[in-house]
Amino acid sequence: LGAAAAIAQAPPLSATVDRPIVRDNESFTYSIRAEGVVRGDPDETPLSKEFDVLQRSSSSRVQILNGQASQVTEWQYQLMPKTAGEFTIPALKVGDRQTNPISVRVLPQDTGANPAADIFMELDAQPKKVYVQSQMLFTLRLFIGVSTGRATLTPPEVTGGEAIVERLGEDSQYQTTRAGRTFIVRERRFAVFPQAAGKLTIGPATFEAMVIPDRGFSRVQRFRSGVVDVDVQPAVAPPAQFPDAAWLPAQRVTLSEEWSDASTELPVGVPRTRKIIVEGLGLLETQLPDVSIAQQPGIREYADQPELNREVTADGLLSRRSVSLAVIAQQPGDVTLAGVRLPWWNVKERRWEVAELPPRTLKITPSAEP
Repeated sequence: LGAAAAIAQAPPLSATVDRPIVRDNESFTYSIRAEGVVRGDPDETPLSKEFDVLQRSSSSRVQILNGQASQVTEWQYQLMPKTAGEFTIPALKVGDRQTNPISVRVLPQDTGANPAADIFMELDAQPKKVYVQSQMLFTLRLFIGVSTGRATLTPPEVTGGEAIVERLGEDSQYQTTRAGRTFIVRERRFAVFPQAAGKLTIGPATFEAMVIPDRGFSRVQRFRSGVVDVDVQPAVAPPAQFPDAAWLPAQRVTLSEEWSDASTELPVGVPRTRKIIVEGLGLLETQLPDVSIAQQPGIREYADQPELNREVTADGLLSRRSVSLAVIAQQPGDVTLAGVRLPWWNVKERRWEVAELPPRTLKITPSAEP
C-alpha cells in the first residue's frame, strides 16, 4: 500500500509536441518532461510503429521553485511520420511512471514538383525501353530553392527485377531558373544494367535536410521523388552466320591492336608484344568477352592476364578489355595472322553488327647469327 501511495503521489510525466498537424515529409519534436527522480529512460518502442526516430537527446537540471529544489529531466525526439493519417502517440513508460497520450494529424505530402515548391526532384531515364544487360542512363536532379543544412540524398531503389547500378562520377551542381525563380540543382547520374526482361521500377529517391526558411522555424523535412518505369526487352537471338555469338548489347564495340614494333618483319625466336583491345560503349568491363585468337602454323602467341578498365563519358561507361600477347616466330616464311570478328548487338540501330580486326601478314626472317 505504501508503494502504491508513493506512485500515486509522484508528479506526472508531461508529453508535448511542437506541432499537432504536420505533413508526412516533415519532422516534428516530441518532448517528455519529468519532475522529481526518475529511473531509466522512456521506452520508445511504441514510437517506431508510425514514426522514424531521427534524433534523440536528453538533459537534466535542478530547478528551485518557492524555495524548493527539484530535479527536472527532459527527453526530446525528432520524429518523421512514415505515412499520412491520424495517429495517437501512446503513453510511454519511464520506470514506474507513464506519459499522457498525444494525437497527431499527418497530412499527405505535397508532391508538386514545380517551381512553386522550395525543394523538388526530377528523374529521367534514357532510353525508356532497354534490352536486358544493356545500359540505361538514369539522372536524378535535385532542385533547392531555400537554405538547407544536414542534408542527405538517398539514391533511388530498383524494384521489380535485378539490376546492376553504377554511379557515374561525382555530382554536378549548377544554377537554373524556373518560372523566374532561381534554384541550385544537384545532379547525380547512374548507369543501370537490367539483368532480366520485364518491368523495372526505379525510385523514389529521398532527400532529407534541415530546411532554413527566410521566416519561421527551421525543421527537418523529407522529400521523395516520383518513380520511373522501364520496359526491359529480352535478348535477341544471334544471326545465322554467328550462331554461337554471345549477347553483347552496346552503343559501339571496336577491336584494335597495338604492336611494340610496327615493322612487319619478325626474326625467328625474337618475341614481339601484340596487344588486342576490345572497347565497348555502354557496357561494363566485365561484359567484354575474351577474344579467341586462332594459332597459325609457324607462330606461337602466349597471352598474359587481361586488363580491364573503364571511364565515364557523357554517354555512360566506356569500357576496355586489353590482353597482351608474346608473339614468337618458329620458322622463316610469310605468315598471315587470322583476323578477329566479334558480333554485337547495336542497341540504337537494333541490329546485329560485327567488330573486325583485319588479318596481318608478317615476314619471318632467320634469326641473326650470334
